[in-house]
Amino acid sequence: MKEYNYYLFDLDGTLISTIDMILECFRHSLQYAGNIKIDPEEIKSHVGLPLQKQFEIYLKDKPGIDYQKLKEYHMNYQLKIWQDHVYLYPGIRQTLEKLQQLNKTMAVVTSRKIKTTTIYTEKLGIRSFFKLLVTPENTEKHKPNPEPVLYTLSRLKADPGQSVFIGDSNFDIKCGTGAGIDTAFAAWGASGKAPEQATCILNKSTDILPD
Repeated sequence: MKEYNYYLFDLDGTLISTIDMILECFRHSLQYAGNIKIDPEEIKSHVGLPLQKQFEIYLKDKPGIDYQKLKEYHMNYQLKIWQDHVYLYPGIRQTLEKLQQLNKTMAVVTSRKIKTTTIYTEKLGIRSFFKLLVTPENTEKHKPNPEPVLYTLSRLKADPGQSVFIGDSNFDIKCGTGAGIDTAFAAWGASGKAPEQATCILNKSTDILPD
């Protein structure tokens, strides 16, 4: 794709594969919440939203849910199983290394909270590539609202015309488009069909590199 100076990345489904872990965690947590079963394809369609928002969608007909307790239960289970399920997508490390060699500024913009974002990026050896990790703790509004990308651009003092947001979901593309920057859809992720408003479609991680 074209060359930029600032590369903003979604995490889950873009840099790291977490979909198997996500599906297993929701299976476990929804069973705990009342033996509720949700089609895995529906769960995939909501990946990219904050965790509580996802639970609110799946449990909208079940009153009295303590979402804070449920989120803690969910994340405790995730931390027990993640090392068997989470890995970098092929070519991601090499692509990040090349962008670093080209003196590009990179950041992560994710709906995953800071604790596991930090753990996963550090343990998988990619944390050092990013000047900034932007998580739900940083903004009042979240994807698909543009605030996370606008916050990132402000912190980086980035030129929007020289910036791109790379993600695998419609929420990512809406977030970047709403912030007025180019977007690139990572087709290797779990979200399926590319949104029409994406600036470009990337079929493999090396497509991120400048032409």
